[in-house]
Amino acid sequence: MSSDPEILVGMLDHLVDEDFGRFQWYLWQDVALEGFRPIPKSKLKKLDRKDTVDEMYQTYSDRTLEVTKTVLEKMNMKGVWEKHFKKNISEPEGSLSAGANPSYYGRGQDPPSTCGQSITEPGDSGMQAKKKLLSVRKDFIDRVSSSVVKELLDILLQREVINFNEKGQIQAKQQDRDVSEALIDMVLMKGEPACRIMTDAFCKLDRYLSADLKLT
Repeated sequence: MSSDPEILVGMLDHLVDEDFGRFQWYLWQDVALEGFRPIPKSKLKKLDRKDTVDEMYQTYSDRTLEVTKTVLEKMNMKGVWEKHFKKNISEPEGSLSAGANPSYYGRGQDPPSTCGQSITEPGDSGMQAKKKLLSVRKDFIDRVSSSVVKELLDILLQREVINFNEKGQIQAKQQDRDVSEALIDMVLMKGEPACRIMTDAFCKLDRYLSADLKLT
């Protein structure tokens, strides 16, 4: 699977020179991208598409995708974003709860086949996904790794469980424990479907902790 920088380079390669110039224009404007600091025009004018992506990551870090999407929307070129985003970093066919390709989660091994199945059993009304997630809330907050939380945020964003602003709010927390707490609480507030998606993704990302928490 292509990395995010490779996907962004592909997006910019899709633009003709005039449109690429407009894309860079938005990046150096003081007021065009509210909440983001501009990149100096003198610096951008010297950069090709690949170097522009590198500069964006140096400037915006993990919010580079958000900036890119915002600029393309302002250019009335949302279709370019959707074409590359959905093609390269969308989930495989079917929902997470239906069983996703493990390579989507950056793993080379198949997760346990029982992962997440118990939360979708028709007769399991007493242990629904939200109730299960709530029951392990404290242990999840205390024990989940920051790397797993980061991957969960990306998956939940791609599945449209959370949006860019919500992801930013969660990542703005100073301590890893606070990030984990903000993540699980936000998902719990979103209800059963969101909890099911997060539980299934968590099972695949950390099969050992999820098994210890009896989520599998």
